[in-house]
Amino acid sequence: MPIAITITAEEPPRDVDRRRLLEGLFRYNTAAVGDGDCSEIMVAARGDDGALIGGAVGEIFWGWLHITRLWVDDASRGSGTGWRLLRALETEAARRGCQWAHLDTFSFQARGFYEKQGYA
Repeated sequence: MPIAITITAEEPPRDVDRRRLLEGLFRYNTAAVGDGDCSEIMVAARGDDGALIGGAVGEIFWGWLHITRLWVDDASRGSGTGWRLLRALETEAARRGCQWAHLDTFSFQARGFYEKQGYA
C-alpha cells in the first residue's frame, strides 16, 4: 500500500531537515560516482585594517569547483580585487584536485566580468 505524501513549502528550512536532504543526496551521489572531496572553500580580500573588503566562496566536489558567491565592497570595485579573488579561488581549488569550474550569475550582476575571465 503506498504511503500518503504531503508536499509543503518550508521557510526557513529547519537545519535538521536541510542536513538530512544534503546527507541523502551525498550518499546517493557517492554510490553512483564514488567518494569525493566535498568541501566548502573561501578566499578573502582584506584591507590594511583587516576588514573584509571582498571574498569568494565555492564548493568542491568530484573534481569540480562550483563558485557560489563572489563579492567586492563598493569602494574596492574596479581595483582588480574581483579578478584576484576569482584566480585565488581557482588556484586553491586546483591545488585540491579540481580540474573544472562552473558558476552562474544574473545579467544585472557580473556576467561581463566572468566572460572576461573566460567563463561562458
